[in-house]
Amino acid sequence: SMLRIENRRSLLLTCLSVFFTTLLAVATVSAVEIDQDLMKVMAAKGNDLVPVVMIYHDPINVDDLILDLDQLTPEKRRKSVLQALKRKNRKLQSNALIVISDPENRDNIQNLRHLYLASAITFDANREMVQILGGLEDNATLYHDRKYDFLSGTQRGPAAGEKFRDDRADTVWNVKWVGGDRVWNELGYTGQGIIVGHIDSGVYLTHPDLANQLAINLD
Repeated sequence: SMLRIENRRSLLLTCLSVFFTTLLAVATVSAVEIDQDLMKVMAAKGNDLVPVVMIYHDPINVDDLILDLDQLTPEKRRKSVLQALKRKNRKLQSNALIVISDPENRDNIQNLRHLYLASAITFDANREMVQILGGLEDNATLYHDRKYDFLSGTQRGPAAGEKFRDDRADTVWNVKWVGGDRVWNELGYTGQGIIVGHIDSGVYLTHPDLANQLAINLD
């Protein structure tokens, strides 16, 4: 009888373990989130198409995409990584791509673009399609793909005849330490006609040293 009780207890524990494991798996299924700003735009636009960006939050480890890159030429290395990114992203975005590529939805969603490095896709969609994509079990967020005008009011450089002032109060210490302000004011090298390219993740565009000093490639 003791053996029978022990077997029943073991069976009960196994059933409870399976139950809670299944419950946990269901509870942790990811779902696409619709950003509040996109919801507001959709409410205002009715069923018109609006630009949308769908960003996936599952990180892609580039190190796992392809091996032996050192054995390839730079051009082949770039091509191999890009192809691997495409494969990874298409697998990651497969649920959404099925919806977007459905011929019945061609009037409701258009202009698909793949942003492989960002694990994202952009498109124009109406409210109905956004709601359908929002029902997918993907770890992603739908945002309004707004356009930002960062260069409004900029010009190609200082106005003709404009003189540089003494170093501003907010000139950083390391510029003064290398004598940058003296080069401007004592030697007369103002940088007039010189365009400097800089790559960064963000720019303080209203800073006095940058405002109205950005060059625009008119060519």
